[in-house]
Amino acid sequence: SHAKPVRVSGSATAEWLAETLSLSERTRSTYQGPTGIVGVLSQALREKGIPTASLWANIPFYVQRTPNPKGSLALLERLNSGFDLQLTLHDLEVFAARFEAQVAADIEQNPEIAEYARRVADAADELEDDDAEEILEEG
Repeated sequence: SHAKPVRVSGSATAEWLAETLSLSERTRSTYQGPTGIVGVLSQALREKGIPTASLWANIPFYVQRTPNPKGSLALLERLNSGFDLQLTLHDLEVFAARFEAQVAADIEQNPEIAEYARRVADAADELEDDDAEEILEEG
C-alpha cells in the first residue's frame, strides 16, 4: 500500500553483503530471467570475484509518480544502516512525507483508484498475517 513503509528487497552475490544489507531469505529476490544492463554487469563482476548487490524499493504500481522520494528514502535508509554511512536524510524525509500526502490526496480524488488501493492494502495485510503465522510455525 502507498501509505505503508516501502518494502526493500534485493539480491547479493556474497552472503556477508546480504547480511550487511539485511536481505533475509524472505526479502531476497528469486527472479531469474532477463534483467538488462544491471544483470549483465552483476554477472561480469561476479565472474571476476567482485561482490555485488541490487536493491529494489517495492512501490505500488498505481503510484505512477517519478521521482518517488519515499522509495529513494527506503533505499538510502537501508544503505545508511547497513554500511553505517551516517547520511543526513532529513530533507528527503520531509520530501517523502509531502509526496505521500500528495499521493493520498490524488487517490482520494479518484474513487476507482481509492477502491483499488484499499483492496491492495487489504491483500498486503493478509499476506503479512500469513507470513507472520508461517514464521511462528517455523520457529
